[in-house]
Formats: sequence, structure tokens, C-alpha cells
Amino acid sequence: MKSTKEVNEVKGLIQEQAHAAWTGLGRQGTIAAGTGFGKSRLAVMEVQRLFDAGELTGVDVLCVSPTEKLRDDNWPKEFEDWGAKHIFDKHVEAICFASLAKYQNKKRWKLVILDEIHRLTDLSATAFKSTGHDTFTEFMANILADAVMGLTATVPDPKRDPDKARIIAQIAPVIFTYTLDEGVADGMIADYEIRVVETYLDDTKKVIKAGTKTKPFMTTEAKHYEYLEKNIRKQRMLAANASGAQVARFEKLAMFATMARNRFLYNLPSKTELAARCLEQITGTKRTIVFCGSIDQCNTLLGDQVYHSKSGNDAYNRFNRKEISVLGVVNAANEGINFVDLDQALVIQVDSNQRNLVQRVGRTLRLREGHKSIVYILCVQGTADERWLNKSLEGFDKSKITYYSAKSVPVG
Repeated sequence: MKSTKEVNEVKGLIQEQAHAAWTGLGRQGTIAAGTGFGKSRLAVMEVQRLFDAGELTGVDVLCVSPTEKLRDDNWPKEFEDWGAKHIFDKHVEAICFASLAKYQNKKRWKLVILDEIHRLTDLSATAFKSTGHDTFTEFMANILADAVMGLTATVPDPKRDPDKARIIAQIAPVIFTYTLDEGVADGMIADYEIRVVETYLDDTKKVIKAGTKTKPFMTTEAKHYEYLEKNIRKQRMLAANASGAQVARFEKLAMFATMARNRFLYNLPSKTELAARCLEQITGTKRTIVFCGSIDQCNTLLGDQVYHSKSGNDAYNRFNRKEISVLGVVNAANEGINFVDLDQALVIQVDSNQRNLVQRVGRTLRLREGHKSIVYILCVQGTADERWLNKSLEGFDKSKITYYSAKSVPVG
């Protein structure tokens, strides 16, 4: 393992390469790099350079984040850590993406920092629009700022997420990419292993409520999933053969049917039970983050050791003070949250977005002596869950992925 000095030297060199690429391509672009790279440091470096050059005469830098926590806690601390808090306080305005559209034609900035740029929407991106230009074909970033720096862990796939990819290409196209596996190879982040635990829908226990209010009945997970899939196919077929206003109606029904199927998988009883068995086997003294499919599932498995949109910060703070060793979270912890010295993660639910899994894996890869991260992922075979997992794992080093049967996880 490299010494801290060696790691910092490597990190510094790669950060300089990224900054040089950004500068050389007109100071308008996105740096895509995973955990441990120090993306925020690049933004601080550029603000420091502007300050040292005497180019900051007022509040001339706009720092845009997706969440209030990033805006109010993470960014001020990042500047403080690099001895530049005085610059942040005097020359940087920090806002959330939800407010960005209000800044259209208000002021020209020396620099706009777009943290987690993949969270940028068409609405917030109108801040970059110049009157008379078609936003579908062009956003005029130079109308809002002299320079734009986008930061993200992963870039949206143009085929799967064309709108996000278009927005980034129009405002701050990707000019530098650094993957998790490159970070592992360069010794900047810890090595990792992904262990997929495969299970199946239960087809024996009638534990799922089905039917109507007047004619309710109980059914199995397998039977209910089959019904939900049939309903999705039915609505899609009706939409494909409809005309006029009926097309939108059936497309909406198909969307609702898909959402119902997804909610069912996110709260699957047998998967929650498997997760509980896994936790009994893997936790002990190891510091573990558990990514749940829903708030209900999170609360069921972890009780008050949870951090999500309906909990307070108590468990999160206790976890980072190392007073507890396991913490359950949902989607809110995918980005912008720091966890101290994680040993491993249990991912109960994935979606088809590789970016979310990259961010979750990245939470466990902070470099420290002797640390190798283990990430457990639960997957229900023969369902949409399996398709989502395959999409999520695209781009990961296949040699780091192994598969296990749920039968290998002991009961009680």
C-alpha cells in the first residue's frame, strides 16, 4: 500500500491533468471522477487561482449543489479544509439546483461550479439560455459565466438518459474521466469485491394482499409479480394500438403499472428476510452501510439506526462517531454524504442506473491501511431486479464480481 505522501502525490498529478484539460478546452467542461479523486478540490483550486489573480472583486463565483446539505455543510468545509474559507465567505454564492433558473439574465459570473451536474434538469439549465436561442439545440453557457466546471462521479448514458446527456453536452461537456477501477489501480482508493447474492420470488407462502377491497385474497410473491407484469404488458399493448388521446391515457396507465411493480420489488418480504439473515452473518464489528429499497424496509431492518428523509440526524451522527457500527439508508445517501471508515455495504435494492451503484460502492472505498471493501448486493432472479443489476454492473471490473445462492446464507 502506498504511503499517504505517495497517494497525495499521485492524486495531485492527476488533479493537475484534469485541471489542465479543463483549462485547455476553454474552461467549460465536466470532470467525471469517482470517490477518492478529489473533484471538489479542483473547484477550490480554480477559485483560489481567480482570487490570487485579483479577478474576484465581489461575489463572483456561483456554486450550485443538488442538496441543502452539500450547499450549507460540504462546500464550506471543503474550502475550509484547503485554507480558503475566507474566499468562500466573501466571493462565493452557494445555491441549490432548484433555484438556478432564477439566475437567468441576472448576472455574469466569473465561474459557475455545477456539483453533481447529472442532477441538472432542463428547467434549472434555462439559467444558461440566451434569449432568441433554441434550448433544445443550444444552451449558451457563456451568457451566464466566463467559465463552467461540472463535477460528477459518472456520466449519463446518452442511450439510456438522453436528456441528461444532452444538457451536460450543451453546458459543460465531459472533458476528463477517471473511473473507480483506475483509482484502485493507481492506489488512490481501496480495492473492492462485489458479492451478488441471488434469490427467487417465493411461490409457496401466501403473504401478499391482492384482489379488491370487496374481494380481497392472499397470494404468493411469484403469483403477484406475474399479475403485475401482465398488467404492464396489457397497458403497453393498449397504448401501442390506441390512437389520439387514448395513447396518452394508456401510456400513463402503463407507467402506473410499472411503478406498482417496482414498489412491490422494493418491499419484497422474502428479500427483506434475506437481508436480515445477511446482516446476522456479515456485521459483527464491521462498519456497515445498508442501502434499503424503501423507508419501511429500512425501519423494519434497522429500527432507529437509520438515516433517511423521515429520520433525524441522530443515528447518522452516532454512526460517524463510531458509537454504532451499522446504519440503514435509502436513496438520500447516494451522494453528498460522508461516512467515516466504512468496511462494507449491503445493497438490498439496485435500479438500472449504474451511477447510483458506482456512488454506493464508492462510499466504502476510502483508503486506509489494510482495507478492502466488500459490497453485497441482493438480486431476485427472473424479475426486473435481475435486469437492473446487470445494467448497474456494466463498467465494473468483472473479475471483482462473484455470485452466490441465497441458500448459502444460514437461517437463524
